[in-house]
Amino acid sequence: MVQALSLVALAATAASVSAGVVKIPLKPRASGANVPVTDWFNRTDNQWYSTISVGTPPQELSTCTTCGDKKLFDSSKSKSFSNKPGTRRQALFSTGADSIPFTVPEGASGLVVHDKVALGDLSVASQQFLLCDKYAAALDVMPIDGIMGMGPPSSGSEKAWYWNLYADGQLDAPVFSFYTPPGDINGGELTLGGIDDTKFVGKLNYTAFSGGGFTLAQSSILINGKALTGTSAKGSAILDTGTAFMQTPSYAVAKALYAQISSKITQIDSAGAWGAECDVLDQVAPDLTFVLGPSGSALKLTIPKSSFNLGEYPGQPGICQALFNNPLSNFGAWLVGSPLLKQYYTAWDGVNKRIGWGQLKADGSALIEMA
Repeated sequence: MVQALSLVALAATAASVSAGVVKIPLKPRASGANVPVTDWFNRTDNQWYSTISVGTPPQELSTCTTCGDKKLFDSSKSKSFSNKPGTRRQALFSTGADSIPFTVPEGASGLVVHDKVALGDLSVASQQFLLCDKYAAALDVMPIDGIMGMGPPSSGSEKAWYWNLYADGQLDAPVFSFYTPPGDINGGELTLGGIDDTKFVGKLNYTAFSGGGFTLAQSSILINGKALTGTSAKGSAILDTGTAFMQTPSYAVAKALYAQISSKITQIDSAGAWGAECDVLDQVAPDLTFVLGPSGSALKLTIPKSSFNLGEYPGQPGICQALFNNPLSNFGAWLVGSPLLKQYYTAWDGVNKRIGWGQLKADGSALIEMA
């Protein structure tokens, strides 16, 4: 999950945090180390996870499958644990790990602490993270024990886990790459410190981030090849692999976008979800092309119509959720999640402030074109 956080936020059950150990060792390549990831999202393929270990010795805790009986991290059994600085902090989210929006932000709270955090053979001896002791019930339905931020480099004294690895010389390059192919369950891959060129066709096409985060300039959206009317498609697009949907900057933009696609798509949840009868939604689903990147190096990147329907909406039999949510209040930017990112191989370079896009070998339906 890519988030612009300087700490590892691990949300878990009542008293503490649980974290598993990767059972499959990292596979070294000439350019990076590959970590297997698994699709868990029970309605589509828009969320993936792996497992980590925390503490010394590492506590071998099982990956959650029902989320009602998580095993907990016991800090008293870790020789490397530090309860410093002990500052209390809260993390709030507008959705859980799926595409269903919350009516009000939900989250977890706990103490900021330090301990050894490892993913396979890669570890940070003293990583800052949020050890949660309180959490919202809405988070308990997720088959994950926490969130590990992999945002861009921070100028502060505390870095995200990935950038501590890089600063420690454990990685060859300041790049992490995602391969989360549509329709696959067990074939996903995160590459730390490089690129796995067996997963895409030809070369990567790079475009520069704007601002201080993983944000791209957005100049247009094409709906079946026709531009979204007005200027509502222009602005900034924030990229986040941890988001299982797409989000418009405001309700007004969502209304205009769906009006251009089909009048049969309406808001189905006051929290921001839109949809229609499932067969109707499939019939009106369009190909959506986003023009992302600065002028001169912008790319046309497409979500095929097959990814427009996010599945039947909970509590509304026969009604399916469409691709875009709207925020509860004006957000000011587009939020680009896994429905677009999974269509491509993506290489995130936080130091050189750019992202590379590759056409998947397994599925060539989403092409890359120069704008």
